[in-house]
Amino acid sequence: MADLPPRQRRVEIAVHKGKNGYCELSVADMGPGIPAEMQSEVFKPFVSPTKGGLGLGLAICRSIVEAQGGKLFFDDGVKPGARAVVILPSA
Repeated sequence: MADLPPRQRRVEIAVHKGKNGYCELSVADMGPGIPAEMQSEVFKPFVSPTKGGLGLGLAICRSIVEAQGGKLFFDDGVKPGARAVVILPSA
């Protein structure tokens, strides 16, 4: 979102109880988004869509979420921007 004027930059965080007793956390921004062909790649170590990014954060996050029986993915239906979704079983 660095290319957007400060007043247009926005990050939205939402949490709600989903289907079958799962909890859903989503983080969305108003930036340029992640190209569809890159969405599965960003979960690999050392791959980043941002200049200077290390590419470790999403790989580590996904492994932690999956170890807890959950899922981490991008919702490709969000425009503009990107929306990451974490789905975890309820405690």
